[in-house]
Amino acid sequence: MNVAAAQTRPVPGDVEANVVEHVRLIGEAAAAGARVVVFGELSLTGYEPDLIATDPALWLTPDDARLDPLRDACRTQRIHAVVGAPVRDGERRILAAIAIDDAGDVAAVYAKHHLDEVEDAVFQAGSEHVVLPIDGHRIGLSVCADASVPEHAAQLAALGADGYFVGALFPRGTEDRRLDQMSSRARDHGLWVVLGSLEGPAGPYVGSGGSGVWAPDGRAVVQLGDEPAGIAVTEMA
Repeated sequence: MNVAAAQTRPVPGDVEANVVEHVRLIGEAAAAGARVVVFGELSLTGYEPDLIATDPALWLTPDDARLDPLRDACRTQRIHAVVGAPVRDGERRILAAIAIDDAGDVAAVYAKHHLDEVEDAVFQAGSEHVVLPIDGHRIGLSVCADASVPEHAAQLAALGADGYFVGALFPRGTEDRRLDQMSSRARDHGLWVVLGSLEGPAGPYVGSGGSGVWAPDGRAVVQLGDEPAGIAVTEMA
């Protein structure tokens, strides 16, 4: 199964513009033979906690019409996508990874478990794991700081996951931490790690990019640098 790690520089607070860019990259990933493409943390709004906290229009729902172009792209190009967004799910307000399957349906909404102090003031932490079956693989979902906690990947591996798909923002200056976390999660649990990341201005940070794929031995198989947009594709054996 070919997998793609996507890298974007979101337009802050402009869901529609970011959806257009996601559709473009989903098309690139599908053309490269990928069956799954993973985007960064809060990729549909940008990593903008203060803006999200004050603008109700930035909160999406699982059946939000603004996701329709993504659903259409996944269905017509037979590809799965994992995108990042602030989500209103009933009474919950979560920092989510939304998984859209190759039929164009929302297959799962994962809520980030490990929030920092700024995020904790805006979102509610999740506690449930999500493992998705795709083409004979079992894919566990993770968002940013979840991957900094070894137990998170260990719990997904115990549930039978062989892939660990992370949507993240790593600020400039944390490149070594990004490499250590992705390599360790892969090597320690025999997982394929796919990191979709953000590049450029992101709230109080500047994203460093670095989207890529790590093999179960901890080796980076393919990785982007600090370009504002692109995909990295490889086979997940």
